[in-house]
Amino acid sequence: KYKVKLKKLAKDSAWQHEKYDWAICHPDRIIDTKTALEIKLVSSYKSHDWGEEETDEIPQYYLTQVIWYMVVNPKLTRVYVARLTDNKLYRYHVDREGNEELISKVEQKVVEWVRKIREDGYIPEAKDLKEQYSLISYLGVSSPIALESLSLDIKMCAARYKEAAAQIKEAEGRKEEAIRE
Repeated sequence: KYKVKLKKLAKDSAWQHEKYDWAICHPDRIIDTKTALEIKLVSSYKSHDWGEEETDEIPQYYLTQVIWYMVVNPKLTRVYVARLTDNKLYRYHVDREGNEELISKVEQKVVEWVRKIREDGYIPEAKDLKEQYSLISYLGVSSPIALESLSLDIKMCAARYKEAAAQIKEAEGRKEEAIRE
C-alpha cells in the first residue's frame, strides 16, 4: 500500500542502548536507519482506542513501546505504527521531534525503576522445565542456554515486570467480572 521495503532485525538480535546494556528493544521491522515499523493486530472492539489515521493518536500502552524504541536507539526519528483491523491497514506515526521531553522522561523513569530493582529485586527460580521454558518464552530468548547467558539485571527486570503484568491481568479479570455482575 505504501510501497516501502521492510527489513527484519537479524535473527536473535535486538537494538541495545549504548549506555545501558539492559535496555533493549526489537521493533517488528526496520525501514531505514532512522525509521522503524511496529505492527499491531487490533480487534474492531479495541479500534476505538485509536485516533485518526496518519497521526500519532495511538493508545498509550503502544505509545510507550514506541517511545522506548527511541530511548534505546537515539538515531531513530520516526516509528510508523501499522494497525490491522478487519483486514484493513491503518497507518500512524510517532516522531522524535516534539516528543523529546516524553522520551527523556521515559528513560529517566525506567533507569530509576531498574536501579530500584537492582537494590530490592529478585529473580524467581524456575521450579520445573515448564516454568523455565515459560520464562524463556517471556524473555524472547531461544533456549535455556540463551536464558543463562542473559545478565542478572535483565532477568531481574523481566521477573518484576512479569509479576506486575500478571497482577494487571488478574485485576482486569476482576474488573470484567464486576461489570458482568
